[in-house]
Amino acid sequence: MSAATSLQIPSQVNAPVVTRIVTCEGEFLDLRENWQQIISQSPQQNAIHEFEYLFGWWKAFGIRCPKSQRPGHLHVIVVSKGDAVIGILPFFYFDVSFLSLRRLRPMGYAGRLEPFDLTEEPLIAIVPGSEEIVLNESIAEIEKGLTDGTWDCAILRWFGNLQVSKRSEYWSRFKRKVGSAYVNLPRDWNTFRNGLSRSMRDNLPYYGRLLTRHGHEWHVEIITGSNWNRALQDLIHLHRLRATLSNDPNRLSHFTHPEHVAFIDELKSLPGNTRAFVGTLRVNDEVIAAQLYLDDGLTLICSYSGHDPAWSRYSPLFVLQVEMIKSAIARGVKRLDLLCGEADWQERWRPTRDFPINKLTLASKRLLPTLRCVLYVLKRESTIWWHKTRLHRWIRRQRIVQSIESLTQACYFGHARHIHMLVTLHRMHARY
Repeated sequence: MSAATSLQIPSQVNAPVVTRIVTCEGEFLDLRENWQQIISQSPQQNAIHEFEYLFGWWKAFGIRCPKSQRPGHLHVIVVSKGDAVIGILPFFYFDVSFLSLRRLRPMGYAGRLEPFDLTEEPLIAIVPGSEEIVLNESIAEIEKGLTDGTWDCAILRWFGNLQVSKRSEYWSRFKRKVGSAYVNLPRDWNTFRNGLSRSMRDNLPYYGRLLTRHGHEWHVEIITGSNWNRALQDLIHLHRLRATLSNDPNRLSHFTHPEHVAFIDELKSLPGNTRAFVGTLRVNDEVIAAQLYLDDGLTLICSYSGHDPAWSRYSPLFVLQVEMIKSAIARGVKRLDLLCGEADWQERWRPTRDFPINKLTLASKRLLPTLRCVLYVLKRESTIWWHKTRLHRWIRRQRIVQSIESLTQACYFGHARHIHMLVTLHRMHARY
């Protein structure tokens, strides 16, 4: 934080708080300097909170809904104190049909019924110490839209232990979950290794040696540049393969639409010191595990991954992560970001979680918005239930949906005559 920045806000303690709404993409881009200045003061700063990551998410998922293809609209809340911007909260909403729920959602929002996802942390920028002011001003702006019927409900997410009071005039739900898992990295590998549990220390070299003992040649690659496209294809293929063959009902594919792939592909062009790369584990000249990483020089983010379940006995992702952490420590990286969750693969690295993530949902109590909310919740819960059923996993494994899609595409592209001919020949054969 520069000296100019540190003196800017305290000198305006008694300055009035002003809130404005940005709805134009050009004005949104003009907020980049303010965004970067605020984020540079945040203890949660990493590559995910860069403005280019935020704007890339808007281009991929906000301008047009990947599922319904309905246009999206910006609704960015900018809170200022005097001349200083102290908070930027980017929201968006879509045009919807009469019975569909009209929602104001934060960018980065992941929903069960929409193909968004790919961001697990709130994409907001608030000057430390100004959280209460910014949140209260933002909620006041959100309530205006709930009152005049612009939207039926709104979702607000933020970091920290601050809990806002509930509004009795709206349906409200507050939820808090643990934030991203961080591991502070020492200067050398041996110090890091000694900080792990005894069983973990034993496992670090075990699976790599097991591959070698069974006659498999293996090595790890960090892929950027001209080989990026191929590595990204390997990552997406392995990610989908693991989701398809997994017995875990919560194991879902995060690459279900072309927009997901396009968004990840754009990360290769992040500015400044931030770089995106794909780490791969190649065994016998075949890629069996891959993971996306974001590195800004200080923090290494372990993002989406995948592996071939046929090689599960060798824990290929674990082998890959061990080598990536070794490389990060050698480069002087100070922190490992394992993102949100409390999965076994995260817990084995003994992370800390200092920044809980809060979620406040507000909904109008009027009859029609309440009916839309009920219909949405029923649809969402039934979708979650269906995705967890054995029948759904069986259909996914049998690739029935893919076969139907291929048949439909064949008909669409004018190949129906070939299908008709095959059916006719089959009937003739059955007759005679």
